[in-house]
Amino acid sequence: MRSLGPVGDVVRLELGAWPVYFLTTSRAGAPGAVAQARSFARGLMFERARPLLGTGLATSDGDLHRRQGGG
Repeated sequence: MRSLGPVGDVVRLELGAWPVYFLTTSRAGAPGAVAQARSFARGLMFERARPLLGTGLATSDGDLHRRQGGG
């Protein structure tokens, strides 16, 4: 993840058939993402990663995501 920073603020990678976007800085979209938390669903990949990553801002949906982002 750290190696993506020099590539840009938003980096798109292909994981199999799925495009995955990484935000490498907080200015890349966190305020908008937090404000529109109800519009986002993390999907199956994040659901399966939650036991490893925990229930944080990156793996949360909806109201929980918004609360963790300070919104």
